[in-house]
Amino acid sequence: MNTDSPITKPSQDRFGYAPLTERVAPIIVLDSKSPSVIAGVESPWGSGKTSFLNLTKRALEELNRDVLIFEYRPWLYSTVDSLVL
Repeated sequence: MNTDSPITKPSQDRFGYAPLTERVAPIIVLDSKSPSVIAGVESPWGSGKTSFLNLTKRALEELNRDVLIFEYRPWLYSTVDSLVL
């Protein structure tokens, strides 16, 4: 297993995150009249944050609901101006 490659499928889960992501997914899905939700994951480098997020996204998609997921990756933007654009 390449430790620098985040997983995308529960079958690859060695951290045991899949059951948690399957429980979190329905909780963060809101109806159309609710305000938006912003969720973040904070953990040390190499602890599987991206894998956790990938599994959560997959669990959300499997709910078969209209869910809008906006992935924010701040390291892709070198300046505030480029982020706004």
